[in-house]
Amino acid sequence: MTYGEKIAHLRKSNGMTQDDLGKVLNVTYQAVSKWERGESLPDFTTMSQLARFFQVPLSYFEEDGEIAQTQVQEQAPVNVATTNYIGTCTVCGKMLKDDDEYTASPKIICKSCVERAERQRQKEREESERRQTYAREKARREQLGGGFDVKLVISILLAVAAYVFIAVNAFSSSPEDAEAYGFMMLIIPIALFGIVHSIADFINDLRDSFIDDETEGYTRNLSLIIGGLFAVVNFVLYLIMYLSLGKNGFFLGFMVAGAIISFTFISQFMWGGVIKSIFTAGGFTFKLPGFIFSLTIDSIIWMIVTKLFLGIISILLFIVTTVVVALVAMIGSVFTFIPSVISKTIKDRNA
Repeated sequence: MTYGEKIAHLRKSNGMTQDDLGKVLNVTYQAVSKWERGESLPDFTTMSQLARFFQVPLSYFEEDGEIAQTQVQEQAPVNVATTNYIGTCTVCGKMLKDDDEYTASPKIICKSCVERAERQRQKEREESERRQTYAREKARREQLGGGFDVKLVISILLAVAAYVFIAVNAFSSSPEDAEAYGFMMLIIPIALFGIVHSIADFINDLRDSFIDDETEGYTRNLSLIIGGLFAVVNFVLYLIMYLSLGKNGFFLGFMVAGAIISFTFISQFMWGGVIKSIFTAGGFTFKLPGFIFSLTIDSIIWMIVTKLFLGIISILLFIVTTVVVALVAMIGSVFTFIPSVISKTIKDRNA
């Protein structure tokens, strides 16, 4: 027999109409009719449901499944009236009876599948609400006048304090020493801003269970405003130093470089991206070598001295790599500013 003839045989042997079988399998009687005429083939899930319902092996429906037909004929007929099958779960395929809890609209779904789906939806709702709350709070803090951003305020205050400290010492020093202070004023305040900001971000990462990439970084306009303020401060201080400490071309050069670098670096650092990643990539970890020594006083002293020496070297290397990478980020910000501001504008527009 063909698979269609086998389906018809099982249905008729159990006193069922095509409509009865269709209701059990959540299909129309026309679909059952097409199966029996060989015009279409049930999918694997439906075929499995047929096998479970009629208590036959799935191999019975194969072309060489005639051997199993003897076993089928020995099976007691399925009494639809007493079992009261109302259909199968469209999610897990479980055969459902009248006394089973289920949902019938828009499709038949058993209670366990409904509860599983509801738990998943609840989890997604909680995650969505959490992300929305985080995004709203972050956006509120990032808008000028929209809230008190402790991280930003502290970073700016410390950078301003560094400007004041270096400028005061520069004005009270000799012209030769003032040049060194002028170089420090170009690097230290904006580096201090970035370090404090990065530490605060790290603390926030430990406190929060996630950081939403879509809201990462400050808005473009706020970042440009803060970067512009740093540029103005640099320009004014170097101009005062240029006029007060002798019209030294050194200060004039730093006046231009300081304004440009502070503007491009602070702006890009605040909205995140490659410059912030480069700046925070410094401080490579250097592993100290192990030692094999004999347990004597001289060996123990030698080991302690050597460990201390290598520890100092490791700290110095850490500081050097941090400074070098920070300088690369500051200078590189000049060249990456235009593509970065275009990218940030597109992100803010699509947010």
